[in-house]
Amino acid sequence: MIVVLAVVACHEKNDPSRQKKISVTEPPKERVISRDLSWPSDWPMFLGNPHRNGNVLLHGTEARLLWKAKLGDAVFSSAAVVNDVVFVGSRDHHFYAIDARSGSILWRFKTGNLIFSSAAVALGNIYVGSDDGHLYALDATSGAKRFAFKTEGEVRLSPAVWRGLVFFADSGFRASGLLYALDAKTGEEKWRFQAGVARADWVATSPTVYERAVYFATSTGYLYSVDANNGKEHWRKQVGVVRSAPTVYEGNVYAGTSDGHLVAVTTEAGREVWRAKAEAPVNAAPSIYNGVLYFRSDDRFLYALDLAADGKLLWKYRTGQRFDTAKVETAPSVWGGIVYFGSDNNFVYAFEARTGKKLWQFKTDAEVLAAPTIVDGVAYFGDADGFVYAVK
Repeated sequence: MIVVLAVVACHEKNDPSRQKKISVTEPPKERVISRDLSWPSDWPMFLGNPHRNGNVLLHGTEARLLWKAKLGDAVFSSAAVVNDVVFVGSRDHHFYAIDARSGSILWRFKTGNLIFSSAAVALGNIYVGSDDGHLYALDATSGAKRFAFKTEGEVRLSPAVWRGLVFFADSGFRASGLLYALDAKTGEEKWRFQAGVARADWVATSPTVYERAVYFATSTGYLYSVDANNGKEHWRKQVGVVRSAPTVYEGNVYAGTSDGHLVAVTTEAGREVWRAKAEAPVNAAPSIYNGVLYFRSDDRFLYALDLAADGKLLWKYRTGQRFDTAKVETAPSVWGGIVYFGSDNNFVYAFEARTGKKLWQFKTDAEVLAAPTIVDGVAYFGDADGFVYAVK
């Protein structure tokens, strides 16, 4: 069977004549947690770092269960892992610190509602949002609350930390349309940016920070760049509805859209460079490794695109059989030449990043709904039954 992916290059303008057809074959004692982060031995926030490129450069191949820990309810977010501690939230309203070596719970902190937000770890603190409308800063060692910043909506998106600032937005039915920057130590608001009309247009993605700019998208399909230091707008670009964090790599911003495209625009001015077409919405953040961009679509495929060739398709993989309902559920994570992702058919997969060859699949008890976190060859992830796994 021949599968076609259309790629449109937009160096001058969107020209249908430039479309290319590409053929493809088918709680114990507390422990002190160091306040110093050392990438890539840690994975301190969603997709690894403020750039949201979802990769670390290490090596590993084998897979076996090291431990699994039971939380109070489903895990909707990706873990942060720093200095042998796994930090993750749950639908049971609690945020947990788990020993990365044994799976034992070190501490937990109760918020006022569900936790969908993936945490960021910096400056000895954990930064995480809750559906109770707060952005929390917790002491990484004890879980004690450092501060809580109240917003108008739910804080489901994942914060980013850069040069002593925390960037985040609220979302949901009561969303304000505001992007916030707080002092990471005190919680003092430094600036806010009104991205849209409250309750009509809101920040739809977690923020991505790269070279003094914050990139994010709104519910009406605009991709923004604002100054990280003062919140002033650099540019905005209509690209289509984006529902997950953009990724920045070598002068371009990459984002998936709900109309089934992966779009590349320049960081400097937001000029569209190219877009690739999948067969269904692209609602998870892409990851980049060695010049190759990996993304999943609701068409049940994981795609690999060559960025040096305007998004030329290198390979794609479909989970399950042709008529299965299984689909790739999470953003991909890349570690040491291996791509990891979770699926709603209760599997986590590992693929060779260069060729798309499947290395292994690991069966879980329920759907895996958030991107795996990879540290020193160990994949940490949660499932819809409330288990957190460590697999190597």
